[in-house]
Amino acid sequence: MSLPLRTAVVGVGYTPLTHNSGPTTLDLALQACRAAIADAGLTPADVDGVASYSVGDSSPTQAVATGLAMQRP
Repeated sequence: MSLPLRTAVVGVGYTPLTHNSGPTTLDLALQACRAAIADAGLTPADVDGVASYSVGDSSPTQAVATGLAMQRP
């Protein structure tokens, strides 16, 4: 069985996590994603997928992808 070659580029982004800091969880997720994309040397247009680990009030990955203006292939 042959698997296609795949590449993952990883960047790191985070936001301050404070109680009642003002921004919504989606706003915080988008800030962190934009920072991670920039850290990887990419733009949102270069990204073809979003993975998420949800905890309680996390934002859905579709909402994050929409907020980053990612287009379906």
